[in-house]
Amino acid sequence: MQENQYMDEFEGISDVVSVFKKIDPDVRSKVLKSVAALLDINYSEPVHVNIPSRSENNGNKSYVSFTEDRTMSPKEFLLDKKPQLNVEKIACLAYYLTHFREQPHFNTKDLIQLNNEAAQKAFSNTSVAISNAMNGGNLVYASKGQKQLSAYGELFVQALPDREAAKAAMQQNKPKRKPKKSPNKINLNQ
Repeated sequence: MQENQYMDEFEGISDVVSVFKKIDPDVRSKVLKSVAALLDINYSEPVHVNIPSRSENNGNKSYVSFTEDRTMSPKEFLLDKKPQLNVEKIACLAYYLTHFREQPHFNTKDLIQLNNEAAQKAFSNTSVAISNAMNGGNLVYASKGQKQLSAYGELFVQALPDREAAKAAMQQNKPKRKPKKSPNKINLNQ
């Protein structure tokens, strides 16, 4: 009985693909979104992320395309991303709030609550972890004392759990700081 169910699903996929082949490629995405909305299917467009390849010496870049599953729980998301440091965990929680909860601005309490919901070990000092994430460039200030995920932090989290790609994204996209100007020396021997 199960074999027939799979056969029906396979035939359904084949039918859908054959219909989509007849639709103008420029319109397929619009049709897919409309069908998903009509059938109450959670659909999000693929996200294209520029992640430096391991062959950076060539100057080549690889582009990763993936569709985010917005039904993933915070626990599943953190298990998938495998953050190793508190700074990374803060960035992952901020990413989850931004993309899965549509909450781009958040405060310390929001991050603590999401960390608890994800059944993660509590931060020994959340303020320090957030401050370190800010200093590292993963978070930036938003309005009214809130924080938000930076573009740099977003690229970093998207690259996880690939540690090499995340490290490369950090190096490539880290904001460059202006060198400190040394004070003009006054020559007293004149």
